Amino acid sequence: MSNKSSLDDFDGFNKKRRRVKVNRFEFDSLDNSELRLIQQVLKNSQNDIKHVEHEIPEAPTYYPTVEEFKDPLGYIRKIAPEARPYGICKIVPPDEWNPPCQIDLNSPMIFPTKLQQIDTLQESVGFDEGKSYNISDYRQMAEEFHSNWKKKYYENSEMSYNDLAKDYWNMVDTRSKTTVVEYANDIEINKYKSGFLNNLPSYDNYTGVEGSECSDMFTDSYYSRCGWNLIHIARNQESLLKFLKSPINGINVPWLYIGMLFATFCWHNEDNYLYSINYSHFGEVKQWYGLSGDEAKNFEKSVKNILIELFKESPDLLHHMTTQISPSLLFASGLPVYQVKQTPKSYVVTFPKSYHCGFSYGFNCGEAVNFALEDWLPLGGEAAERYRLFARPSVFSHDRLLFTLVKHQKEIRNELLSSLVIELNKIIDEEVISRPIIYKEGIRDVSTIVKLPPNNFDFIDQQALDFDDLRCCKLCKHFCIFSAIACECDRNNVSCTRHYNLLCKCPKNKKYLLAWA
Repeated sequence: MSNKSSLDDFDGFNKKRRRVKVNRFEFDSLDNSELRLIQQVLKNSQNDIKHVEHEIPEAPTYYPTVEEFKDPLGYIRKIAPEARPYGICKIVPPDEWNPPCQIDLNSPMIFPTKLQQIDTLQESVGFDEGKSYNISDYRQMAEEFHSNWKKKYYENSEMSYNDLAKDYWNMVDTRSKTTVVEYANDIEINKYKSGFLNNLPSYDNYTGVEGSECSDMFTDSYYSRCGWNLIHIARNQESLLKFLKSPINGINVPWLYIGMLFATFCWHNEDNYLYSINYSHFGEVKQWYGLSGDEAKNFEKSVKNILIELFKESPDLLHHMTTQISPSLLFASGLPVYQVKQTPKSYVVTFPKSYHCGFSYGFNCGEAVNFALEDWLPLGGEAAERYRLFARPSVFSHDRLLFTLVKHQKEIRNELLSSLVIELNKIIDEEVISRPIIYKEGIRDVSTIVKLPPNNFDFIDQQALDFDDLRCCKLCKHFCIFSAIACECDRNNVSCTRHYNLLCKCPKNKKYLLAWA
């Protein structure tokens, strides 16, 4: 049976968004003497490694031709098999690319910043609120900081990127110096400004792909509509996020980033393990590090070993995006870490599940957003499962997206269909297995008594997101798309089919099942 017919024959149910403290790791199985021994070994190991500098290999840089550049996600799909093992890659547009940046350096509009104490980044202490600036004042502050750093440490010598990288990681690893910077991250473009032109009247029939006879390429009209414009890329015809109609900042609506020397984005992977794409509008180079999504588990294990006490207190530490670890330290533990320097008017792509981090070498401005190609789909399901372990809400329901894709199966690539069927069957199998068990325990099905609003899988709009928020499991924060358990004691909370025994202490005959299919 072909992939196409297997989805056409799929018969669904006819088969007979905060964090909570959790303990999912193995530390509690150690007695105190074992824990002290491990910590001493790790401390000794770190003392041996801290001052060792490893040459981090380069991630690939790509130079698409003008013809290749006409299809952004098609090009990323083309390079993905080669680039994915690095976790990150850089894309340099053709020489003709020169979009007019819409960030006005004289704008009076202000934006907030976060205070980042660089020498405590390995301690995951979080970031306090910094000052608010307009971009001119921020630039002045950033350039003064850069100048003062040079005068203090490099007055009689050149200050290279390698020198600054050594300064940065020595502060992180050894606290050899102390400094605080201010980073303007996650700026909402709807409140401030995107750096891209945006004169597109609507997304009706929008593809994000230029025809072979594109006569106005590299004009303002082209820059306003093209698929490399990050305002539009999530809605590209090749992106699965085109079915997400409700704007979600940082997901399908870009965030703006304004940085300075040592302004940091700590190790993390993207929400729902999505792809991301970052564009540098102007300014100094941004340093990136990354590793393949296939290495995510090994990365987490290595970081846990290095920061064992922090993970014991906060097992979801890496979700906080406030922890920085030297790539040399990771490289020394056997992880294949890669680096790339992002120059102005270039792109950096991160691949699904890839951990990445970095910092800036001076005043700069970038913009970033997510998108999804078909190879992301099973990883999105993996992210949803992982989030349930930490009671972390997904930014949107993966289950809902799957059934929305079924509704639009004629609009998606054939390569997606087999993995879509696999993901669908996981959901259906769990429902089919769990419901008889729930009924046997005396929990009533009130679906025939209570009229529930039907699921609408046409698109994921704000109404759908709001509806899913109402049926978010109290325990694991999973969105209950097809069934949920509630109790007479509290009509405002529900659980998923996995956690109804933890919903409350009431007897089972007080609980009831709500089913939408």
